Parts: sequence; C-alpha cells; structure tokens
Amino acid sequence: MFVCLFVCFFSLFLLLQFRLDIVRSSYIFADRIWSEHELRSICYPLEEVDFRMDEVICKQNRFATHLYFIQRGECNAFKTLEHDGKMITMSLGRLSKGDCFGLQACGGSYVQNMRYSVSIVCTTPCSVFTLTRYDVFNRVRPEIKEELQERALQHPWSKSSNLKRRLVNRSRFEQFKTTKKDSILPQKYRDRKKRELEKK
Repeated sequence: MFVCLFVCFFSLFLLLQFRLDIVRSSYIFADRIWSEHELRSICYPLEEVDFRMDEVICKQNRFATHLYFIQRGECNAFKTLEHDGKMITMSLGRLSKGDCFGLQACGGSYVQNMRYSVSIVCTTPCSVFTLTRYDVFNRVRPEIKEELQERALQHPWSKSSNLKRRLVNRSRFEQFKTTKKDSILPQKYRDRKKRELEKK
C-alpha cells in the first residue's frame, strides 16, 4: 500500500516538473526570474489535449477561451489581413515545443472576452497544455494574471500595422521582380534568358 502511494506521488511530482519545464521554456516567462511557487499556480490547472495533423487549434476572430503551451509537435501561425481591397492570409512562422499562443484568453475582464488574433494549424500531430480563461481569472496567482493580461495587450501579432508593412514590402518586391529585375541583371544573363525564351 505504501509503495503504491509512493509511486503515485512520485509520478505526480514528475508530471508537475515536466509542466514546469514547458512553462519555463516559454518566451513569456523567459525575460525575468519567476519563483517556482508562482509558476506552479499555472501548472496545476493545466490540461493536456492532443490534436491531429492539419487540425485547427484556434481560429482568428473567435472568442479566446484558452492559453496554449506546446508540449510536443509543431504548428503554423496564420493571419488574414485586408490589403489593397483583398483579403490576404500570411504565414507568421512555425511554433514548436515550449512556444505558447492564445494570450488573448488572458486579456480584458472576465466578462469581456478578447478574440484570437491569429489562426494556429498543426503541421504535425500535436500535444498541448491548455489553461482556460476561467483558470486565469480564478486559479492563477494575481501577480501572474496581471502579467499575462499586460502581455496579451502588447503581443506583436495583435498589431496589424507591422504585418501590413510586411505585406506592402512583399507586394513591392513582387512588382520589382516583374518590372525592373531584368534591367539590373548583367548583359550575359539577359542574353541567356533571351535564348532560353527563344528555345521555348
């Protein structure tokens, strides 16, 4: 009986340590030293959820209900923006073990939901730890809740101006490739391209 209890408590201790390692490796907790007591208040209510490849974990403009920490696997982040009268979906990068997303679930007040600013899609089978909005407002220590709320408002994916600037630069580059690229190439490359076009 005693051995069974010991094994049970030891396995729970190892699970908590694994969760602490995942949370510590996240960028939102990397810029200052957090006490283990503070981080445990996040780790205790975490729940593990598995997603299949190509499954959407969260969708842009839906109400933010969970904060996610990737335990295993990889995801891509996408954001849809309006540019020159068209809706354009751009890739913001790849997320892997230790990354977190869904900080909007920590923002606003308990009765006023924020919305996800990006869509996250699994590129491999994924396992994530989730922290619900209820847990953020009721079970996490107050100082951590305030920190998470502040970071939710400052997250770069929430600001569309930087992303629109990237779209403008991309469209300028595409325009340059189609109109002026050939004019700056050395003569021998232009001649080669001309011969290749004549062969076709």
